[in-house]
Amino acid sequence: MPESLPAVRPKARPLRLVQVGSVEPRKRGGDLIRAVAAAGLDMECVLCGRVYELDEAARRLAEAEPSRFILTGEVPPETALAWIKSADISALVSESESQPVSVMEAARFGRPLLLSDLGIYRGIFTHGQSALMAPVGHVALLAANLALLAGNPGLRAQLGQAAAQAVRGFTAARFFLQFEAVIAGLAA
Repeated sequence: MPESLPAVRPKARPLRLVQVGSVEPRKRGGDLIRAVAAAGLDMECVLCGRVYELDEAARRLAEAEPSRFILTGEVPPETALAWIKSADISALVSESESQPVSVMEAARFGRPLLLSDLGIYRGIFTHGQSALMAPVGHVALLAANLALLAGNPGLRAQLGQAAAQAVRGFTAARFFLQFEAVIAGLAA
């Protein structure tokens, strides 16, 4: 991770939720927007990534409260990291993932995680121990998990520490070494 990160917009609300990734149907940013709205929390919801598509209901919610729902658009990787570091809660509620780098980065910063219950996380994150998870598309459960995290700073700290512990062996250098080994094996 870089030594210093660029400044991002200061928090204007008590809590900040950040999801890094393209805003498109597979990443389910609309679910996150609806969950924040349904939870009724005084929380910023930042979707950090290029906006390709956002469903109409979520778009209307975001446009009605631009200080609450912040769509940054595409940003450089260091700025995305800065947004993650500024978060009280980090999310990735997508319907599928293969290499959820933003989740690993958030965990390395010790941020509590709100994730979709996907197979990619098995053996790394466990619901209630190192993250809070919900089935894909279950907006009511996302909202309940958000409310639980928002109302319990101790749980946020506990889950953030557990997430950091879960990824302590995952580094970019290690990933690229393993990736290069796979490519070399395929090429041979």
